[in-house]
This record gives sequence, structure tokens and C-alpha cells, in this order.
Amino acid sequence: MRFSNTLRTIGIVAISGLTIPAASAPSPLTMNASWYGLRFQGLPMANGLPFDMHDPSTAAHKDLPLGTKLVATNLNTGKTCRFVVRDRGPFIPGRSLDVSYAGAQCLGFVVKGVETLRVLIVP
Repeated sequence: MRFSNTLRTIGIVAISGLTIPAASAPSPLTMNASWYGLRFQGLPMANGLPFDMHDPSTAAHKDLPLGTKLVATNLNTGKTCRFVVRDRGPFIPGRSLDVSYAGAQCLGFVVKGVETLRVLIVP
């Protein structure tokens, strides 16, 4: 499902087949996240800029509009980091969010590789 600018103008946000009125209070989402790094270093992201695995604020999501700001909390460690959706992915079933290597360091799941996060979309 692709985000539609028409939906944005009438105050509705569409995320993965779920339609939510934009005026409602933001509710945290639970997402399975992974990280991406060296294999993609320097390659263009969906926003046209080169990927930097050392930028802790880069995230990828399949449906959220590019530029969407997120605050993610690792449910196991309590660590929290801010992200901006700049890329598309992940493309592995069961995963909802990819963060840069530095973002995974910030959240404390580099070694584990995959983690459950509480994600809040912020203005």
C-alpha cells in the first residue's frame, strides 16, 4: 500500500492497510526491527541521498512517508532514539522497520540483530 497525498490533505494517515485519523492522539506502534549497514553503505536511499550506516537517525519503512519522524524505544533495554524515515524496507517477512547500524547501536541491539521496538510517530 502506498501513502497517498490525497489522504494527507484530508487529515488521514494510512499505514500498512490501517487508516487512522491524523487528529487522534498518537499511539505507540510495536514493530519488529532489524538494522542494515556496510552492504548498503554509500548506495542511494529512497530519498536519493547516499546511505550512511554511521548516521544514527536513518530508518527505513515500507509505507510511512519519507521524512516521517519517529521515536523508537527498545522494549528490552529501555533505550530510546530518534529516527527519520529516509529509505524503503525492510523486505524480510515479519519485520516492520530497518534502522542504520548506528541506530541499532543507539538502541542496543547490534549483536542481537532483531529487536521489538515501541515506535511513536512525532511531528
